[in-house]
Amino acid sequence: MIDKEIKTKLRYSCRTGKLTWSNFKRTASHSGKEAGCITKNGYRQIRLCKKSLYSHRVAWFLFYGEWPKGQIDHINHDKTDNRIENLRVCTAKENSRNRTHWKSTTPSIGVNWNKSRGLWQVRIAQKYKGLFWCLDTAILVRKKNQELAGYHENHGAVM
Repeated sequence: MIDKEIKTKLRYSCRTGKLTWSNFKRTASHSGKEAGCITKNGYRQIRLCKKSLYSHRVAWFLFYGEWPKGQIDHINHDKTDNRIENLRVCTAKENSRNRTHWKSTTPSIGVNWNKSRGLWQVRIAQKYKGLFWCLDTAILVRKKNQELAGYHENHGAVM
C-alpha cells in the first residue's frame, strides 16, 4: 500500500536528489514543492500514510523499484544529498567505515595525543597500532591500516 502511495504522490530527480510532491488531488497545493523536512539528526524525512520515511530510502525505492536491503550510506557525508550517485547500500559495519571526522582536538580520526607518554597514539577499530613521535607518521600509519581494513576512501574526511 505504501509503495503505491509513494509512486503516486512523489517524484524523484536523480540529477538533483530531490523528492517533490506530484500533482495529486490531496497534494495539489504542494505540487512541485520539495517533500519532507530536515530532522534533528540531519536527514530529510517525509511523512506519508502516517509513516515517517527517510528521503534517501524513498529515493532508492523510486529509482530502483525496490527497498534497499541494508543501510544507505551517503558517500560524500552530506545527509541531504540524495542524488543516486551519492547513495550506496551497505552493512552497518561498512557504513561506519565511511564516517566524517568533525574538527576537534584530534588532528585525524584514530590519532590522539597520549599525554602520559608524550607521543601520538594510533588506533583503528578499537585496536592499538602504536605510538609515534611524528604526527605525520601517525596519520600515515592510520591511513594505511584503514586501507588494509577495508574502510571507505572518504572515511575521516574533515567536515
